[in-house]
Amino acid sequence: MAGGEDTCVYFFDREYTGNTHLWSFKAEALVTSVSISGEGEYVTAGSVDSYAYFSDKAFSKKSYLWRGKLLGKATSVAISTDGMKITAGCDRGYVYYFDRGFSGNDCLWEFQTGGKVLSVAINYDGYYVAVGSEDNGVYFFDSPFTTRSYLWRYLTEGGVQSVSISSDGGNLVAGGYDNALYFFSSPTPPKEETKTTAPKTTEERTLTSVHTIPSGEKPPTTATSTTKSAALPSNLLAGIVVVVVVLAALGLALRMRKGKVPSGQHKYCLNCGTRIEEGAEFCPKCGSRQE
Repeated sequence: MAGGEDTCVYFFDREYTGNTHLWSFKAEALVTSVSISGEGEYVTAGSVDSYAYFSDKAFSKKSYLWRGKLLGKATSVAISTDGMKITAGCDRGYVYYFDRGFSGNDCLWEFQTGGKVLSVAINYDGYYVAVGSEDNGVYFFDSPFTTRSYLWRYLTEGGVQSVSISSDGGNLVAGGYDNALYFFSSPTPPKEETKTTAPKTTEERTLTSVHTIPSGEKPPTTATSTTKSAALPSNLLAGIVVVVVVLAALGLALRMRKGKVPSGQHKYCLNCGTRIEEGAEFCPKCGSRQE
C-alpha cells in the first residue's frame, strides 16, 4: 500500500499483480500516511484534506468505503491487525479513535495534545494507542478511554517523531528530535510524570540511558547543611595536628637545652650553643664547663 503527492492511495497484491497496483483511489490532497491490517484485508490513509480514509482489499465500492473528518491535516494513521480499529492524528494536535464496528466513520473519542501529532500506533486488537507529539510528549491511551484522557504521558527533550507499540500492547518505543530512544513497559506509568503532574523543566529531568526512564527527583534539600557539618571534624583534626607538632618541637628544644639529642653523637654547649663532642667537659669555643 502506498500514497503520496499525487493524492492517490495505491493497493498492491504481489501474488496477483506484482509491481502493478491492484486498485487505487484519489483523495482530495496529498496523502501523508497509510496503514494496512494484518492480513491485508483492510487499509486506512490520512491526507492533508483533513480526512482519514478506510477501504477494503476487495475494493467493493470501487473507492474508499468511508472517510472520517479531522479538525486538521492528517499526519499519521494506524489500523489494528483485525482491521476493526483505526487511530489518526493531525497537525492541530488532535488524536482520533475509530471503531468501525460501533461508530463507523464517526470517531469514538478524540483528544487534543499540546502540539502537532507526529506519529500514532495501535496494538493488534486496537485496545491500546500510542501517540508522539511535537509538544515533547509520548501519550498512552486505552480504547475504552476510561479516564477520559490518556492513561499516562511522558515528556522527552524534543518532539516525538516516531512511536511503535508491541502486538500485545505490553511495550512501547519512541524516538524524536532529542536524538534519544525511549523504551516503556506500556501499561505501567513512567516514574517521571503522569497525566496529573505538571511538566518538568530541563533541570529536573535526566536521561540515564537509552531505555531507562529517569526518576526526575530533585536532590534532598538537606544536602548543603549535611556537607557543612561533615567538614567540622576535618578542621578539628587539623588543629590537633598543629598542637602535636608544636609540642614535639618544644620537647626537642628542651632536650637540646640539656645537651641531649637523639643521635647520640654530639651535644651542645649550655652557654653558647656550640656543638661539642660527647663527653667533653669544657666548650672549645667559650670555655664554659659542661654539667
